Amino acid sequence: MIAHLEIYITEISKYIISAIMIAYVLVSIIPLVRRDEDGEKQGVYMIQNILMFCMHFTCFLSICFETEYLVFYAFQQVLLLVMIVLFRLLYPYGNKSFMNHVAMLLSVGFVVLTRLSYNKALKQFFIVAVSAVVAMAVPWVISKLRFLRDLKWLYALLGIGMLSVVLVLGAVTNGSKLSYSIGGITFQPSEFVKIIFVFYLAATLWKNHDLGAICLSAIFAGL
Repeated sequence: MIAHLEIYITEISKYIISAIMIAYVLVSIIPLVRRDEDGEKQGVYMIQNILMFCMHFTCFLSICFETEYLVFYAFQQVLLLVMIVLFRLLYPYGNKSFMNHVAMLLSVGFVVLTRLSYNKALKQFFIVAVSAVVAMAVPWVISKLRFLRDLKWLYALLGIGMLSVVLVLGAVTNGSKLSYSIGGITFQPSEFVKIIFVFYLAATLWKNHDLGAICLSAIFAGL
């Protein structure tokens, strides 16, 4: 009886998850095409959260028939809820829909990893928890360090310089030069350049985003 129930729930959950994801996408389009009042947008954000938690629950319902991951599921739910609530408390004027999308994508990642490897999913969970704390703090810190917006040329030189070092000294791995080693420690500068590149674009376009500024940023992006 239990085996038959497991099969039914697993099969039905596929269609439920698909329906939830379609509904989530459709609901998420509403704030983009309509200029709703803030109260109506709050309703959209709430629906996004409900759909996300329903999707997460449905996925784990089928997983838990095969493995006992209920406690891990509960911790994931708590982390996602805390992230959403903290974002709204710390940044009341922030883009709530963006945070909801982050939570939805994280919940999908948790489900996929848990299905593949519990140990890897557990490790990723702690990484996400620490990263969430850092991510919540970064906008506040940057808002206080206003001099960062004036360092666009430093960002450009740092980014190009780090990639140039890889071009000259980098080791070839599977046909690509991605990293180099110093004293036995391997660095992959492209991961840092991704962050530096965002800082460069923000510093270049925060005040002036006319055609000249866009062309200048495009040239350095190409480099």
